[in-house]
Amino acid sequence: MEAIRLALAQINPIAGDLKGNSDLIITYAERASAQGADLVVFPELALSGYHPRDLIASKGFLTSCLAHLKKIYESVPGIPMLVGLPLMESSVTNSAALCFGGAQAGSFGKSHMPGRGLQEEAKYFDPAGELQLMRTGGALIGVNIREDLWYIGGPAEQQCRAGASLIINMSAWPFVSGRTGFAERLVMSFAARCATPVAFVNMAGASDELVFEGGSLVMGADGRLIARARPFVEDLLIVDVPLRETPESINAEPAESADSAESTESIETHFIELPAFTQERQKAALAVRESPEEPLSPEQALYSALATAIVDFTEKGNYKGAMLVLGGGIAPALNAAITVDALGSASVSALVPPGKGEDTARRGAELLGIKCIEITLDMKSPRARGYALMEAADAEGMVALSSITKSDLATGGVTLYGESAGHFAPLKDLWGTDVLLLSKWRNSMGEVIPASVIEPYDKDSPEDEALRILIEEDMGFDEAMQAAGIGPAGLEELFKRIQAAEQLRRQAPPGPRVTPKALGAEWTLPLAGRFRP
Repeated sequence: MEAIRLALAQINPIAGDLKGNSDLIITYAERASAQGADLVVFPELALSGYHPRDLIASKGFLTSCLAHLKKIYESVPGIPMLVGLPLMESSVTNSAALCFGGAQAGSFGKSHMPGRGLQEEAKYFDPAGELQLMRTGGALIGVNIREDLWYIGGPAEQQCRAGASLIINMSAWPFVSGRTGFAERLVMSFAARCATPVAFVNMAGASDELVFEGGSLVMGADGRLIARARPFVEDLLIVDVPLRETPESINAEPAESADSAESTESIETHFIELPAFTQERQKAALAVRESPEEPLSPEQALYSALATAIVDFTEKGNYKGAMLVLGGGIAPALNAAITVDALGSASVSALVPPGKGEDTARRGAELLGIKCIEITLDMKSPRARGYALMEAADAEGMVALSSITKSDLATGGVTLYGESAGHFAPLKDLWGTDVLLLSKWRNSMGEVIPASVIEPYDKDSPEDEALRILIEEDMGFDEAMQAAGIGPAGLEELFKRIQAAEQLRRQAPPGPRVTPKALGAEWTLPLAGRFRP
């Protein structure tokens, strides 16, 4: 076998929606089969959605996963499939089920699980206990799941050493601002080091606080990009992938790695047998992409991630639209702009508090083409505005969006039950400096945020840099003081504000995680703590 026609099904499942997800998988498998694919591959935990969290502890949920997997392989028996799901056998594993001919032929389990934060898996899954490869038509194919590709000497590298002609990595890789393209560089490094082609299939869309960047890709054995799917949205990438003919030597060190660890101990290798691929090649019917999708700029990627989070939280939550308070500040103005770009102006409404900033807010609403809702309630206090937002949104069946930022949450810059009120907070993981950057970037394509709103915020924020150093980078106090231009007394006062805001962070609405470390979900302090630097 010289080549395999792979279909990478970059889908956007809903966590826990086994019926909807199985129907989606069947649809994509049928599309792949119609285009002559030899094998269709779905992302990590595609059937259950990512992350199903404590549903995994339910035997009823796990049993339902198996029932829906059976529905999938009986519905599309003519094409081999790799479907990600939680499997309950002797233990519960994050697995990829290999299905063909109306049956499950075997499964591949994940060995390396993240142990903390929004993607915590070690709490729910046991690591796989054996190394497995798929054998078909004389070719060996290594199948692994996300982190198993990262580690030197890990499962993916062991599969190459066992003679794999192709590596398939199934992922639910989340977006992190400033790290766009990191997955691609990791795959490129692995492919070149192991002289083996790699197919990386990622999830699309958003699930609660996680946004998946899509960008599924195929890398040749020389480390050169063959094809790339679209970012953030669903896509079906079908590629003829040349297979490695014979095992090549593997260099001792990678060009780039997401992490380094001691080599995984050598374990017994098992083979899952599959008949040689017999799918008729319909080359003329295959829509060949002339070139890979171009990567997004950092600003465009971040903006798209936030818009994706808004769309999926609204649609997956069965809301009719979105509502927010539009005052005279830059954060509400940006929040409104992203929401309109995500949902359309007809699906967005704004409460405009009377008084200072009202004229500017109405001007912003006019630029965006959104409806302003008159409220008779006294809205002078933040808590009154928060109450009015929740009442109005619930009455209309709309999602209430808070405009709080990471800077607000870090230091208590907003009122509990006031500005923090809402079902979802799209800007929750953005520093004030990021809000300014995105506002200026969005306005560069046409004014949607009044210039008078941006101007007062167009200045450096040393405090944001100090907070980023303390929270995201876990660096020392000296670096934070230098960044903020403050002394020990100023640092103590800053940390006092951070500590006092923990109650606010604990009760804030969820929002998309777009930085390496999100407040609340991935960074917490004791509520009654007294540490001072």
